[in-house]
Amino acid sequence: MASVLDADTPPDVDRIIKAGIPDPVGTFYRFSLPAACCGARRGGDSMNRITIDPVTRLEGHGKIEIFLDPEGEVQNAYFQVPELRGFERFCVGRLAEDMPNLTDRICGVCPEAHHMAATKALDALFHVEAPPAARKLRELFYSIFFATDHTTHFYALSGPDFVMGPDAPKAERNILGVIKKVGMDVAARVLKMRRDGHDLIAMIGGRRVQPNWGLPGGVSRGSPRRSASRCSSAARRRSSSPGSR
Repeated sequence: MASVLDADTPPDVDRIIKAGIPDPVGTFYRFSLPAACCGARRGGDSMNRITIDPVTRLEGHGKIEIFLDPEGEVQNAYFQVPELRGFERFCVGRLAEDMPNLTDRICGVCPEAHHMAATKALDALFHVEAPPAARKLRELFYSIFFATDHTTHFYALSGPDFVMGPDAPKAERNILGVIKKVGMDVAARVLKMRRDGHDLIAMIGGRRVQPNWGLPGGVSRGSPRRSASRCSSAARRRSSSPGSR
């Protein structure tokens, strides 16, 4: 079977994409980039390629291919996710209602996003709409995940570049370097923020990781009154936490 992995030039990739040939390993996205973005201008008689592999500072795997024309200008650029898309296969033949609890296993960092995406897909499939209370609970649940996930992105993934700086030694440009620079007090507050977020996710969604809560047209359980005060307290603590503004 042909795939984007067999493509060495942009025309080959275009041919595979237009033909609708599936990629058994990853996903290829095509986008345009100005020449200045690649930081290179190279001439010659043949096509030049710039490969960034792996793309760092993200949870998962990424690869970027930039193709330059003979004048050194960017002709095409492609972003590839070179991961096995196994979930698309072992979900085939399963009950649609199982999807929220299967697809949230795709990632241990953002299972809430996959859980809610599958739940909303069930809404569309069954032609149902969540009642106002369920919609608000879903929005609250996702907002808590959104805030908690940003602590992972900023402090653990992108933090080494922003806090340490891109010119810092590689051995120091990591989460340990960030902790050393910002201090243990800030590190402890960030960890407490993450703990609070996951506690609230468990309180609403059933579990700290891979929630089991979404249903077609709603959610499996409501939220007791004490949940409101816990969410409010956590929000006030977060508003005074580092990086919250």
